[in-house]
Amino acid sequence: MQFLKIVKALPLILIAGAVILLTVYICLDNGAWAYLAARLLGLEEKYASNMEWLVIAVQSLIFTSDWFMVGLGPFLTGVWKNHLALITKSISVTRLRLSA
Repeated sequence: MQFLKIVKALPLILIAGAVILLTVYICLDNGAWAYLAARLLGLEEKYASNMEWLVIAVQSLIFTSDWFMVGLGPFLTGVWKNHLALITKSISVTRLRLSA
């Protein structure tokens, strides 16, 4: 029985892992862009590298802050409700078509 719970949770775990990896990739990519911009603005390499790390740190603080998570929760709840309503509606329509 425990194994079935894990199997049922597997898609959610995979999606959560993908979101985390995407977020990390975005933060690192933005840091790289900050480094490039700092170099183009004439900063030395060591200072541009510091800018890169500062951008990554600020993004990490924002993503893990309480106010961000508090604002994100209702948004995601609304999105999930809309998607679930659409999925439920399409399943009902499909069942009606199949039974007719």
